[in-house]
Amino acid sequence: MPGDMEVELLLAKQDWRAITMRLTLFAYGRLGHRSIETAKDVAQEALARIWDPEYKDWDPAKEPDLLGHLRSVVNGIVSDIRQLSRTKSERSEAPDKLARRATKDSIADGRDADGKIDAESFLYRLLALVADDATVTDLIYLMSDGVDKPAEQALHLKCDRKDIYNANRRLGGHVENLRATIATENSNGS
Repeated sequence: MPGDMEVELLLAKQDWRAITMRLTLFAYGRLGHRSIETAKDVAQEALARIWDPEYKDWDPAKEPDLLGHLRSVVNGIVSDIRQLSRTKSERSEAPDKLARRATKDSIADGRDADGKIDAESFLYRLLALVADDATVTDLIYLMSDGVDKPAEQALHLKCDRKDIYNANRRLGGHVENLRATIATENSNGS
């Protein structure tokens, strides 16, 4: 890895106006085109992190594309915002309202009235199955936030792509096992 001085020299040579604009537009898209002000804040946070010694993790030798690195930082910030939003939403709802929403239009076997597997129920059961596998659990949350590319997932989880591929295989096995379990439960009428 290049030394801190080399990285700072590389950073000093960048066209920050262009990077800021491109990063803001990227953040705006990742936020679902909802708020340009929030997108600006996210872009500024990503840019601040590139200079902050606590967050400084850009290695030009491994990842020469600074904008690509900053996009992955934006993805992480947006993921955090979404997670925080979900948590606030869940905490603000009364427990009985959450239970009603979770069971709305569902029948006892975990399927909707039209026979499809209830996605929310399936997700909760899947998360329970993988609770002891932090990488797979984190992978599920990343995927739910739209981070589907193994390279981006590896950046978010600070691991090798090989670890992501292995986690995806484990996740696939858990999904198939859970589908089989639900099918068995439904055929047994439980």
